[in-house]
Amino acid sequence: MRKCMLLLDGGTTNTRFTLVENGRILAQSQCRVGAADAAHEGKNSLLREAVRREMNALQSRWNCSIVEIYAAGMITSDTGLCEVKHIAAPANLPQLAANAQVRVLPEISNVPFCFVPGIRFESDDPNDADMLRGEEVEVFGAMDSEDEEKQLFVHFGSHNKIICVENGSITRAATTLSGELLWAVCNHTILKSSVTLPGSNGCEMDAPNVQQGFRAAEQYGLSRALFCARVRQKTDGITRRQALSHVLGALTCADWQTFRRFFAPECGELVLYGRKVFADAFLICLPLMGIPSRLRQNLRVISYEESCGLSVTGLLKIRRLRVRLLQIAKRLVLHLKEELMSTRDALRETGTIAILRGRPYEQAAPLVQALYAGGIRLAEVTVDSPDAFEMITKLRKIWDGKLYIGAGTITDEDRCARALEAGAQFVVAPNYHPGVVSLCQKNSILAFPGVFTPSEIQAALAQGCEYVKLFPAGRLGPDTFVTFSHRSEKRRSWR
Repeated sequence: MRKCMLLLDGGTTNTRFTLVENGRILAQSQCRVGAADAAHEGKNSLLREAVRREMNALQSRWNCSIVEIYAAGMITSDTGLCEVKHIAAPANLPQLAANAQVRVLPEISNVPFCFVPGIRFESDDPNDADMLRGEEVEVFGAMDSEDEEKQLFVHFGSHNKIICVENGSITRAATTLSGELLWAVCNHTILKSSVTLPGSNGCEMDAPNVQQGFRAAEQYGLSRALFCARVRQKTDGITRRQALSHVLGALTCADWQTFRRFFAPECGELVLYGRKVFADAFLICLPLMGIPSRLRQNLRVISYEESCGLSVTGLLKIRRLRVRLLQIAKRLVLHLKEELMSTRDALRETGTIAILRGRPYEQAAPLVQALYAGGIRLAEVTVDSPDAFEMITKLRKIWDGKLYIGAGTITDEDRCARALEAGAQFVVAPNYHPGVVSLCQKNSILAFPGVFTPSEIQAALAQGCEYVKLFPAGRLGPDTFVTFSHRSEKRRSWR
């Protein structure tokens, strides 16, 4: 049976499914269930059932087994299948890939879902804050390269958005409700009898009436401009198509009032994509907007058909990045395990850790050379030494693979984090600090916590420490702990 990957693009009103085999699209489908349905009913049972049903149908139709699932868009919101927290802007493609969350939803499938997070834009002014869910994947799908020029993407859909990209990172965005507002105006207001309903592929625009609607909203505001479509139909006899064009012009003006602050002279490219009726209306109104000539000359319009595939392209890019990141992570874990084993082996071989305390690098460097010549393979730099963290970094670069450099006098997590960042290969402490031990374990680094009482020894060993440091050993001596040590079921190591 062929093995395939499923890509999910969850929108407000629709969910799209793409079945992929070896990078090739086998099939695409969609169902008219989205995040709005969950918002209306207060639960996501309709969406869960729709996804489960379509997955089974695709597997049956194509005689395949879905082994990977990647999902983006509103399907990752609190009204989707599984809420995944936004990551903060600026954000690039590798960050999206690295922050994707894997979840198993057994009521749908035993195959794990990889949910791609959206992006949030924070601001001291709450009216300037915003968020993306799904459009970020589409934008990265539309980008040919991480162009250094600033690019503006305008997305048209249930919610119209402007998205700013700089040096390959999404930095700013703003959202309007125009798509849903158009649907509400055409279906649930007095204008229902005055306008024709636009299809997904748009409709034939009447340019003069689009511009008339734009000017009316600019002069009188959106609400009055929308009603003017009905007035003009009754008094001037405009057709339903012309009335719809007027409405679209008014909504485009409302969008422009939000989007115009993004149109800086340094912007290099303007990209329009998504729902055709809004894209067409925006193009008709361009002469009324005063957009810089450079942007008008560098305008790219992505067709509605191509726009529907941007999420697929973006998700495939994210999947390739995640595969590479996971390969790198596996190699890093293997390296850390090998390094941990090497540190442990060196300790068992020599039984000695030399201590460099209170000496600057100029004095410590020749001492390390002498230690190595004398057969010592582990050296501890106490962090109360001058420029201790910089010294650890320098010594690590020189002696990497030959002599292991650790950090001593690590009394808290802050010191431990700084030591690990500097490159310490083991950590020695005068005290037992559970947080320090945990940090070392997470980074596959040997920890030698300082202990004084049997209770401290037991706590350290219970946390998984292989070694403990008797400190201060001169007060009591190891004989005090011989009985305790011999009764232990686990192997204890003393320093």
